[in-house]
Amino acid sequence: ENLQAGIVWVNCAQPTFCQAPWGGNKRSGFGRELGKWGLENYLSVKQVTEYISNDPWGWYPQPSKL
Repeated sequence: ENLQAGIVWVNCAQPTFCQAPWGGNKRSGFGRELGKWGLENYLSVKQVTEYISNDPWGWYPQPSKL
């Protein structure tokens, strides 16, 4: 709990696993690289909605042909 570090190696010399987060702590590094944590820095959440019925919906007379 008292250790404030981004990466710690115990009895090994700099192994790197692409599934593990890579990054520092405090001013030695912001954010993470590698694994799902690194990928989240490059993604943006979006919503896509598609109406697939042929029935009219709400005040729209017929579904869009787009």
